[in-house]
Amino acid sequence: MLYLRRLLPIPERGTEWQIWQVASRANPEAETVVGQMIKWINKVRAKREELGLDLMDEVIHGMTEPDRSARSTIHAAVEALGAAR
Repeated sequence: MLYLRRLLPIPERGTEWQIWQVASRANPEAETVVGQMIKWINKVRAKREELGLDLMDEVIHGMTEPDRSARSTIHAAVEALGAAR
């Protein structure tokens, strides 16, 4: 979502880690890769705070909520954007 607003590059092109490296217990570089992932997550959180107050930014803010129990669903996003028509 932040990529669509041109706030961040696609992770695969802007990071030096991949999801499988983080999840793999057999990966000898797992600790280093987790550190790189945490840096990426912090960057995402910082960019999330730069979002404005227009409807699209509010939807993106809700969908990128770190607490998954409070995160907006795609249904809520579609409903919010549909209501703006």
